Amino acid sequence: MFGGEGPDVATWLTSCREVLSRYFTLEDPRRLEPAEREVYVEALLDSKLLLRGFVDRVDVAADGRIRVVDYKGLALETPLPTPTGWTSMADVAVGEQVPGANGLPVTVVAKSGVHHRPCYRVTFLDGSSVVSDNVHLWRVVTNYRQTHTVQTVDTHRLHELVRQHQRDNRPKSVWINSASELNLPDMDDLPVSPWLLGARLGDGDTRAGALTVGQLDHDDMLTLAKEYWPRKISTSREKTAWRFALSKLDDRCTFGHSDFRPATPRAHHATVRRGRSRTST
Repeated sequence: MFGGEGPDVATWLTSCREVLSRYFTLEDPRRLEPAEREVYVEALLDSKLLLRGFVDRVDVAADGRIRVVDYKGLALETPLPTPTGWTSMADVAVGEQVPGANGLPVTVVAKSGVHHRPCYRVTFLDGSSVVSDNVHLWRVVTNYRQTHTVQTVDTHRLHELVRQHQRDNRPKSVWINSASELNLPDMDDLPVSPWLLGARLGDGDTRAGALTVGQLDHDDMLTLAKEYWPRKISTSREKTAWRFALSKLDDRCTFGHSDFRPATPRAHHATVRRGRSRTST
């Protein structure tokens, strides 16, 4: 390990002392005894589903209780996608599903308490960022002379790697591979189809339920709109485009809400125009 291109003994011992000092500020060694680390586990469920992976650490208390530790320390407000919408690290509950590294949903089987630890903000090249504690584990790829090295490090070590590569004028030689794209089941009870929502966001009228469609796209867009909208669609030609007006549903208000009350008979509505009050029935 030492000699040649290996680390200097004194430098290595100093780094070990720093790691150990940080560890004792986070965990009280008198309370438990770490028994295993990076343990490979494999279990076959009654449903024939094979579960396998690595446990970061297994602790054994003096009374024989066992604690399984998984280093996933993120800020409580960190948003988490789920098959049914967004949640957060603070609100996610046992039994809910969140996407795994392969993009498929996995079920939350346990949730730890809140730990107050030193944290870092990890920022990526696209501007996105996440706050994690110093023992959160990252699978990091480093590049040196066209050779890729994959290693698992905590956030503190990741911080040191990034700073070292910046000093070596190689700031882009360390990265974290993105997780797979989300692979979630289709939802049949959405209030509006994803295609129609996308069309509304891209070409919709901000004041009405209408779409602006290019002249050459009239036939194709009308076919798609009729496929995804269950009500009448009125079309009108404008100077440079077509306008598709989508009629509202009978059980919805003008803004698409289903929870509304019809106007009360003989209700009086006050309006103000040019400083004068006018009441109409």
